Amino acid sequence: MTLSNQTFHKLSSALKDEVVEFIISDERYAEFMLQEMIPEAIQSKLGPVDDEVLMQLSFCIFDLIILQ
Repeated sequence: MTLSNQTFHKLSSALKDEVVEFIISDERYAEFMLQEMIPEAIQSKLGPVDDEVLMQLSFCIFDLIILQ
């Protein structure tokens, strides 16, 4: 079965909100973001950071990120 680009676009648009809701409702999303991605991004910009500072920055940045 082959779908056109227009069909893919329409399906993606129709599913987007539900897929985002699925992702953010899964606890793995928050764990991954807070334990892996955000700290790594912070350290790539600032270099080595104290663990407590890194954790606080990670939580603050996580609160600012809007997936939708």
